[in-house]
Amino acid sequence: MPADTSTPISTPDPTPTPIQTGPLNLVLKGKASVTSYVTGNTASKAIDGDLATYWLAAAGKTANQRLKLDFGESTTFNQVVVKEPVNMQRITSYVLQTSDDNMTFTDIPGTSGTTVGEEKVITFSNVTSRYLRIDIITAVDSPAVSEFEVYFTGTVVSPTATPTPTAQTFKISGYIAPDFVYDSSVSDQVQAGFIIAVKGTAAQAVTTKNGYFELTGLIQNENGYTLQISKPNYLHRELQNVKTVSDVMIGSEQSPLALWAGDMIIDGICDNAINMTDIMEILKTYNTTPLDPSFNPQSDLNLDGAVNMTDIMIVINHFNKTPSDYPIAF
Repeated sequence: MPADTSTPISTPDPTPTPIQTGPLNLVLKGKASVTSYVTGNTASKAIDGDLATYWLAAAGKTANQRLKLDFGESTTFNQVVVKEPVNMQRITSYVLQTSDDNMTFTDIPGTSGTTVGEEKVITFSNVTSRYLRIDIITAVDSPAVSEFEVYFTGTVVSPTATPTPTAQTFKISGYIAPDFVYDSSVSDQVQAGFIIAVKGTAAQAVTTKNGYFELTGLIQNENGYTLQISKPNYLHRELQNVKTVSDVMIGSEQSPLALWAGDMIIDGICDNAINMTDIMEILKTYNTTPLDPSFNPQSDLNLDGAVNMTDIMIVINHFNKTPSDYPIAF
């Protein structure tokens, strides 16, 4: 038999298959659910790819409304896009959260924010989980989401990183609460949603249902940061000279830092003062409850289910005050 003189065909080493590449809208593999909805405006409307449709929370539900995705399996992602309908831009504070067991949800660092608008792109470090939700902490009216999109914008890799020196960082944490009396049944809603922003940086946090917040990764600053604390229908407060030469605690669970209610949102803005304009805004829906068509939940400051004299007295308690009237905390 003659020798085989053909050139052997070499087989290249197989190329590793990427774990996941993007951009691919990962909601296509998920199922959506929500805490409440209006008939015809269900969770599925927020992931159908149609900007003309939207999920709408039930009437009067302006706090702690959540839109959740179940991917069905652990999924890696690093970008979320949230879109509100053009004429229904109501969200005032939110945070993204993940879970593997659908019971315990954890905030994704760096994803808390205030307004959303027609499109909010939220980018963060790679996260792998089965469940993802947006926790809409506060809104000026029942929140609506026309599209909730989730992406992974690159290939998951696990490089061997070369250690590099990092600047020393510290944490600012604490507790925030209003200074008026409220029923314990609504404490979760009253104490959640205070926004703490570090001026001059992108760092911010939102208080949880017990009024707690935490800002991490702040580099040492012996001159001190300025914190701005705000919430819709409250007079914002600034804390100056917050020096981070060690971890800082502001207030405590027993004695939280106080914010004054009464700087009402009127035509989309606050005027940074508690004055007669705010009282007149509450009087527009005075003596109303959720059963009345004219009821405005934003004027029910203590969330007792009625716009009444108690709300007026909350405003009068700090009448003619501006942010400069807050006591110095640092």
